[in-house]
Amino acid sequence: FCHKMLRNQTILVLFLFFLVPWSVYSLVIIAKRKEQRYQQSAKLIIWVLGVAVVIGTHYYRHFSTRNVANYAVSKILDYKTSQGTYPEDLDVLGISSKAYRQNYGIFYSAKDGKPKLFYPVTYTVFDIYDYNFVDEKWEYFSD
Repeated sequence: FCHKMLRNQTILVLFLFFLVPWSVYSLVIIAKRKEQRYQQSAKLIIWVLGVAVVIGTHYYRHFSTRNVANYAVSKILDYKTSQGTYPEDLDVLGISSKAYRQNYGIFYSAKDGKPKLFYPVTYTVFDIYDYNFVDEKWEYFSD
């Protein structure tokens, strides 16, 4: 997951090219200039915390969405095993299709008996994770 997240976060990578050298500079200022120590420390802490919150939020959204999607996959596969066909929608399984779409961006359909479950990647636009029901694995598609 991490390599895909970093590969697709051009803005984050460019930001880190700014933040890393600036952080080193800040540490030098903190160590050598007592009159600027407090102010520079505060700036550094604010930037580091800000970046940590953004990255942490992306990790949380990625893993929570994947867990919810995996739950849907397990219910779909259980239904297929017991009924011999894929459910037409998630509502048949007691899962609210509307809530999954609104809260997580998870979409499911089974037109002509071919299931399709996917959701947008939570850390970049235009990319999706699509569940391959034949190979029983998630596939990443980048635009």
